[in-house]
Amino acid sequence: MKDGGPAFPSGAQMTLNADGNWPAMIPPQNGMSLRQLYAGMAMQGLLTRNEVVPRYCGEWSQERASEICADAYTLADAMIKEGEK
Repeated sequence: MKDGGPAFPSGAQMTLNADGNWPAMIPPQNGMSLRQLYAGMAMQGLLTRNEVVPRYCGEWSQERASEICADAYTLADAMIKEGEK
């Protein structure tokens, strides 16, 4: 499954080594994938819908939480697919 690549890629960076001297290299960091970023943003939107918010400050069931996560990743996958056009 395509994940869209890194959301916030960074190249290798130079920093001070343990002795306080230059250079020490920090390897490139990719962090979260674009798919994970999109899913997180989609989930925020899904949670703002009135029918999703638990009534009476009730607890989330694992089943309902899994459904919302699956919906968020479905939206994220659609965004990545659309972006590939």
